[in-house]
Amino acid sequence: MAARETLENTRVVIADQPTTKEGADVRLGLDKLTAAMFSPLIGELFQLNTGTGRVVDVELTTVTSLNTASSAPSSLAKREPFSLIFRLPDKSYLPQRIYRLTHSKVGVLDVFLVPIGPDAKGMQLEAIFN
Repeated sequence: MAARETLENTRVVIADQPTTKEGADVRLGLDKLTAAMFSPLIGELFQLNTGTGRVVDVELTTVTSLNTASSAPSSLAKREPFSLIFRLPDKSYLPQRIYRLTHSKVGVLDVFLVPIGPDAKGMQLEAIFN
């Protein structure tokens, strides 16, 4: 099954170790994520679990390819590096750490997010995938 079909037709849980079991969530390794999977989701809300029992809606605002001449994919590269930027609904601050994000089309992702500063609408958080 192609990764795109998996994301559209199945609840997907992103984890470090891919596993599949009959009747269980499909688990993709973080190395399977690509910018192309997230680009159609720009402007959509993800639910971010703060780890304190609070869930906050964050908007995916930017998907950026990080491929440069010096980091051109080699035959050993598993994917092109990319970044995701999410925006909190206000200028509240969350420290850098791994957060659980949930989205109806992507499923559950445990992602390391780093605050990169506010824009006019709220605090921005970035995840980088190498």
